[in-house]
Amino acid sequence: MGFWSTLMWDCADGECIPDAEACTLAPALSRLPGLVLRGVMGYEGHVVEEPDRALRARQAAEAIERLIACVERLERAGFEIEIVSAGGTNTYDMTGANPRVTELQAGSYVFMDTTYGPITPAFKPALSILGTVISRNERTAILDCGTKVLAMDLGRPALMKPCAKIRAVHEEHTLLDVEDDSRLRVGEPVEMIVGYCGGTVNLNDVYYVVEDDEVVDVWPILARGPGRSLTGWEESVETRIA
Repeated sequence: MGFWSTLMWDCADGECIPDAEACTLAPALSRLPGLVLRGVMGYEGHVVEEPDRALRARQAAEAIERLIACVERLERAGFEIEIVSAGGTNTYDMTGANPRVTELQAGSYVFMDTTYGPITPAFKPALSILGTVISRNERTAILDCGTKVLAMDLGRPALMKPCAKIRAVHEEHTLLDVEDDSRLRVGEPVEMIVGYCGGTVNLNDVYYVVEDDEVVDVWPILARGPGRSLTGWEESVETRIA
């Protein structure tokens, strides 16, 4: 049995593995049984949240130049670099324009969230949390969801429809400020775009797949926690859809 190996390092200022270290690590990996060095991986994560597109593009280009410099030194040392992996959702069209980059690591674009949405509006939100109003008192409404299902690492959630304003997100509840004449009542659903899609996925057990406002499937999120068996999920999906 053999394994493919990729050298990986951070492309931020002062955090790159020096070229010399890369050239020391590469032969060490190649000498290990069952390992084949195929490429390098870098990530310009320190620039992906920069709102100024021109500045973000310049910083991303500088970061990738450091990565490519390491690639070229490895090639001069006799290593065949097949894969050069880099880039993210907010730099995919910048890093992806470099002819030496063979693979883009963009992932958040699939779901999007309130953090990345304003930076790369070409990608629309496809992931939301559906809460339910469980209490209404004058100008306050309370939803039955909080940070146990909504990740807040990078940003706050936002309401899909402007029916209220989010006042606070607590562990198990979200508080909304509503107008006196609001028709928001106990039992009504409220849909929210998440603030951080990656963290939110990790907090939930399943995706409810919606098409034309109908739940058409339920997908288990198998990679979170200890993992789950697929056994029994077919019956569960049929029951929940019904």
